[in-house]
Amino acid sequence: TVPTSEVRNTMPVFLLKVKGICEGVESVEALPNAAWMLDVKASDSDEVREQVVVSSEEEVELQSGRGTAHFKCKFPGSSKEAHMTLMPDHPEVRPVTADDVDFVAVMAFECRGLEPVRYHPREELLVQSEGGHFFAEVDLSEGDWADFDDEAGISVSVTEFEYAIEKA
Repeated sequence: TVPTSEVRNTMPVFLLKVKGICEGVESVEALPNAAWMLDVKASDSDEVREQVVVSSEEEVELQSGRGTAHFKCKFPGSSKEAHMTLMPDHPEVRPVTADDVDFVAVMAFECRGLEPVRYHPREELLVQSEGGHFFAEVDLSEGDWADFDDEAGISVSVTEFEYAIEKA
């Protein structure tokens, strides 16, 4: 597991926040062990790496020997390694409910030497219908998703999906 230490607590944390119009939805949350596709920017330059994948399933040793991260890279012109660690248990991360009208943090990223600047939705989210049925790997890449909960006999949808990335 990725260790937590006093040094790590001083690193910047970025929150991936989402919102949308939910119909027949009890909650929307991150799938455990989801792989997140992001564009990341070097903290000290305009260099960007597009569509990198960050997953808790991947742990990489840090060059410094100070633990592990879920993603690491070196940007051109930089002598330091940049890295990111997923923080699903961050205190601001919680499921989105149908009552939410504002952005809600669904994942947190602890970063050193880089920051997430764009999210590419794929199938990271889990939707629970008001009838209690779970829909895994919900794809919101087009901004809308819909299905039908046969057991409860209700339509389930998330429309007008939006995201924001903010520093915690």
